[in-house]
Amino acid sequence: MHVCKNCCNEYNKKYIKENKETLSRKKKEKYNENIEEERYKARQRYWQNVHAVRERNRNYYLKNYEYNKERCKKRYYERRKEYIEKAKKSGKFYRRSFLLFNSKSKLRKNIEYYEPIKESKDGYLMAVCTYCGRWFTPKINELRSRYDAICQNREGSFLGAECRLYCSEGCKQSCPTYNRILYPKGYKLKTSVEVSSQLRKLVFDRDNYICQKCGTHKDELQVSIHCHHIKPKSKNVIEANDIDNCITLCKDCHEDVHKLPGCTNYDLQCKAV
Repeated sequence: MHVCKNCCNEYNKKYIKENKETLSRKKKEKYNENIEEERYKARQRYWQNVHAVRERNRNYYLKNYEYNKERCKKRYYERRKEYIEKAKKSGKFYRRSFLLFNSKSKLRKNIEYYEPIKESKDGYLMAVCTYCGRWFTPKINELRSRYDAICQNREGSFLGAECRLYCSEGCKQSCPTYNRILYPKGYKLKTSVEVSSQLRKLVFDRDNYICQKCGTHKDELQVSIHCHHIKPKSKNVIEANDIDNCITLCKDCHEDVHKLPGCTNYDLQCKAV
């Protein structure tokens, strides 16, 4: 008896379409009964055809890049609105993992005793950067790490990481106390001979966080900013903590200034910027 393949294919398609839910349920039940065996077979199939699978996924990604991008954006904003509404009702923090200033969480109550805080325009909690002294919005993980470090060091078990708050990665790397240990001496390479933290913050605030050589604001720079002594403190100790003897420079300009004749770190005789 001759059977037409086209007729069989059409019949199968029609049967699958009519009994889609039943077939899906049976397939799930069979998978759950032999879940370990099915997973093992799936892993085997993947590694036997790993190059073909990766090439297929890559082609699908490139072919549907714009469509997937728009779909992901749409799904993100839909879920984001729902999450914000739920968080507003519960009174907890939401969006970008920032902490609300009026949050009723324990972290909000505890961090107030150890760090200066204030409320932002959006209603979030703001803290002071340890290096540059600017107000910024820290993430919840940073606040939690800071509080845990305070409690751990306060108990006297050992003096570990302090997990201080920094507004950017540049400030973190430029801070003379970040990731430093007393011994060995060369554990962290210093980028500049730093001044006292209070003087540095006063100079940054006076210059509005703008490099006085290239005229670029801190937010537009890819490097950190430094407080530079016009007259080196090794040559003029009396004016070492004078705000008028200091100037704000970005890291690149600071290095260029110290390459000028008579202004190198060797002779420490800076004449002009």
